[in-house]
Amino acid sequence: MHVNLLPTSFVWRRLLTHRLRQWGIALGVFVFLMICSNIQLFSKWLRYNSQLQETHASAEPVRELQSQLLQLNLESKSLQHKIDRLDRAVASDQVASILGIVGKGATIAKPLQIQEFHIVVNSKPTPNSVQKNGEAKSSSQSEQSTAVNATETHLTLRGIAGTSESITEFMHYLQSLNVFPNVELRSTSERFVSSRVIHEFQLECISHE
Repeated sequence: MHVNLLPTSFVWRRLLTHRLRQWGIALGVFVFLMICSNIQLFSKWLRYNSQLQETHASAEPVRELQSQLLQLNLESKSLQHKIDRLDRAVASDQVASILGIVGKGATIAKPLQIQEFHIVVNSKPTPNSVQKNGEAKSSSQSEQSTAVNATETHLTLRGIAGTSESITEFMHYLQSLNVFPNVELRSTSERFVSSRVIHEFQLECISHE
């Protein structure tokens, strides 16, 4: 038979101390686990935040290019609107017709913008209008006027494009209309705008009528 001869107060203090020690150990383990979990979550947050910043940094050039393309499209639409108004006002004028063709091609071959164009129309006598040995032929006035109706139109275009494929597509469009049988790429160069490559080009188009 077991008989506890210790005072009751001492027994209760010992039991309470034992319980507090157990609760303290359990609370310590719980706090330790919570700290480890928070440290792990904080580490993951730092890693994800770093990856997110890298993603934003890599997408910044794309956003800049999209902004530039949008600005280029707006300028192309503005130019096309002006060309359409001019074409409607002077539909019979050859220069206005050429402007309409160039403007339409610029809207098709995106992203592309025409910055400068120069047109020269030359009237040349036909080979039959001058006789051999420098002697003038005897012909009627109508024949003489017909002899100088042959014209040669030189169109020089300078502009910029986002890609070299846009330049090729623009040239194919001009050739497909059979207005300019000869479309030649005179020069092309590259320059950087906001860390993006912009292609500068010069075309020469020749037509004979």
